[in-house]
Amino acid sequence: MKMKCLITGVICLFLISGLQAQVRKGFDALHEYDFFRARKLFLKYQQKEPVAANYGLALVHVDRLNHFHSLDSAQKRILLAADAWKLLGENKKRRLLQFGVNDSSLGVLQKRICMEAFTQARELNTFESYTHYLTVYSGSQHQEEAEALRNKKAYELAKAEGSSSAYMHFITQYPHALEVPRAKERLDDAQFREETSGGTVAEYTQFIMRHPQSKHVEEAENQVYNLEVPRQTMEELYRFVKTYPANRNSASAWEILYLRFTADQRSERFAEFKEKYPEYPFQDRISRDFELSGTRLFPVVSDGKWGFADSLGHVIIPFQYAEVGHFSENLAPVKIEGKTAYLNKAGIRVIPPLFEEGYSFT
Repeated sequence: MKMKCLITGVICLFLISGLQAQVRKGFDALHEYDFFRARKLFLKYQQKEPVAANYGLALVHVDRLNHFHSLDSAQKRILLAADAWKLLGENKKRRLLQFGVNDSSLGVLQKRICMEAFTQARELNTFESYTHYLTVYSGSQHQEEAEALRNKKAYELAKAEGSSSAYMHFITQYPHALEVPRAKERLDDAQFREETSGGTVAEYTQFIMRHPQSKHVEEAENQVYNLEVPRQTMEELYRFVKTYPANRNSASAWEILYLRFTADQRSERFAEFKEKYPEYPFQDRISRDFELSGTRLFPVVSDGKWGFADSLGHVIIPFQYAEVGHFSENLAPVKIEGKTAYLNKAGIRVIPPLFEEGYSFT
């Protein structure tokens, strides 16, 4: 029995020695730049000697001096060699030292392959080249830089297309990209452009509802106002404030409607307005202006500036005008930058500064 085991051991040792000799021939062929023979030998023994053979094949493919040069193939072979290396015992690892294979040489070759592949990707400098690098050379030392360059190219492609779907795809695919904030801004612009291309009230209204945080909401609300109140008649103004109470122009539309209706500041007009427009949101103002309509105001001056006070000396309209006249029919002329305007008793310019001279209103 002992003799039989001894013979078996000798045979195994002989076979191993023969296998190593054949693999050694592959590395010798590499040193002689005989890539055809080296590749043929490594492929023949890759199943029986996976670490050394795949390491040798990685060396064949990484070398630019032969037509077998392929960094992708080199990466595949070095990964196979590294995986097989992890499964070996210490004795087998020591046996592979004769081929120059160890932890260090495997790591150095893998880094070299990844470095050359990354250089190649940067030379091409396309979205496809960086995507390919990240797919084939995942986990390399250039992973982070390649991702940043890939993201930049992806953003450039989205910008070139310019559509909301392109920007949305970029933001979804690469949420951590540095370009995401810029993509979101352009997405906002593209959505506004695409969704309001017809310039209709319905389109602007739908845009506001779908994108309440958009920077274009103000512009959309202004367009709704311009389209719904083209002549700014009291009928258009009232219909607008009833239909679009949340629109940013609603308050100014009420203001215009109120001023037009109560322009003469007669007491009965305030009562009529309150009855006709019970939804008016500034009821306190009606009460205030109603009281003022029955109050006599007189020009007063302080430090060269004119204003108006009531009969008790209470300043109602502050000192801010170079020249003023007396109230007539609840309007008074005032000088503003050399032109005459007309104020009501609430201090609001009912008639803008259009005239060279102004007299008592009638």
